[in-house]
Amino acid sequence: MRVLLSVFALVMLATAGIAAGQNLSVSAEIVPGCAVDGSAATSGLDFGSLAFGTFPAVLAQSVDASLAANGVQIRCTSGLAFQLSADGGEHADGSGRRLARAGDPASAVPYTLYATAAHDVALPIAGHVGVTVPASGLVDLPIYAVAALPGTAAPGLYTDTLHVTLSW
Repeated sequence: MRVLLSVFALVMLATAGIAAGQNLSVSAEIVPGCAVDGSAATSGLDFGSLAFGTFPAVLAQSVDASLAANGVQIRCTSGLAFQLSADGGEHADGSGRRLARAGDPASAVPYTLYATAAHDVALPIAGHVGVTVPASGLVDLPIYAVAALPGTAAPGLYTDTLHVTLSW
């Protein structure tokens, strides 16, 4: 019944030539934040991959990889400080992160993540590192890795998957 009366009142106003007006508020809140450069998304992002390369099974040495080398850039509000964290991955054990051989997770190659190219700031499993965004607003995602090839690894593809979080 109330709807019918409201419609009747509007019809009466329209036929009487009386205009009824109300203010309409329009707003948008812009907050500090980050996104992968070229994407408006802020979750479910693909940060690419760290690829150490291909090596003979008898090689015993440390090899490194860099996410920055893949060209993944984060665009953030200039001057924003964010926290970077990464979990232990699918194959972590008590001693750290590990690449596991497909079909044989007991065969593993240990690796360590760092937040600097100099490998002097480790990215811990149960912690985070702080990153300050430069005036340009563009940051190469600072994830660097070093894998310790044992020289006795069984041939095969060794992989891991990490969950990386940026928070501000």
